[in-house]
Amino acid sequence: MPDLTRLIAPRSVAIVGASPTPGALGNSVLRNLERHGFAGEIHLINPRRDEIDGRPCLKSIGELPEGVDAAVLAIPGPAVLGAVRE
Repeated sequence: MPDLTRLIAPRSVAIVGASPTPGALGNSVLRNLERHGFAGEIHLINPRRDEIDGRPCLKSIGELPEGVDAAVLAIPGPAVLGAVRE
């Protein structure tokens, strides 16, 4: 059986499509992680933003450090395949 620890209890999470817009999926994921006291690293990816609420944004998935445990793809369906390939 595969080890699911990194998925169930990640030490770092990337939010692809992070957003400053309340109600947007990329914003809701960030707020939920903060609200529930996630203690790990949160990496925000948004090519059009330098930061969201004081947290730096990366421009692409390729800028992520190695070892990110989980990623949330909060992007439109047609963009998912390209994001996965990156």
